[in-house]
Amino acid sequence: WRDRETYYYFVLIIAVLMTTLAALIVRSRIGQTLIAIRQNEDLVGAIGIAAWKYKLFAFVISAMFGGLAGAIYAHYQSFINPEIFGVAQSLDAILAVIIGGSGTIAGPVIGAFFVVFLPEYLRFADSFRLILYGLVLVLATIYMPRGIVGVATDLMAKWGRGKR
Repeated sequence: WRDRETYYYFVLIIAVLMTTLAALIVRSRIGQTLIAIRQNEDLVGAIGIAAWKYKLFAFVISAMFGGLAGAIYAHYQSFINPEIFGVAQSLDAILAVIIGGSGTIAGPVIGAFFVVFLPEYLRFADSFRLILYGLVLVLATIYMPRGIVGVATDLMAKWGRGKR
C-alpha cells in the first residue's frame, strides 16, 4: 500500500462506492422519508412516521461514512494526530458543501474539487487564504444559495425551455 498511485485508486474506488451508496439511499423509500423530514418534520410525524428512527439512521450512516474516511486516512498516514484537522480543514468541508450545493449528492463532490484546486490558484496570497475563503463563502451564499449544482440546474432548465 505504500505505492501512492495504488492507494489513490483504492480511495477513488471507495469514494465512488460510497457516493453510489448515498445516491441509492436518497432514491430509496428511506431517503424519500428523510427528505420529507427535512422539509416538514411535524407533517411526517402527523402521518404516523417515527422521525427519530430515520434521523438515527441518517446519523449512523453519516458516522459510517466519516469513520470509513478516517480509517482510510489514518491507515495512509500511519498515525492519528488531531492537530492536522484545524479550522482551515473544517472551513474546507463547509465551503465544499456550500459552493457545490447542499442537499445534493453531486454538490459536495463538485465543491470538493473546487476547494482542492482553489488553494493552488490562491498560492500567491497564502497569508490571506482564510480571508479569501470567507469572501468566497459570503459571495457564494448571497449569489449562489443553491451552489454550483443549483446554478447548473437552473441554466439547463432555462436552456431546455428555450429550445422549444
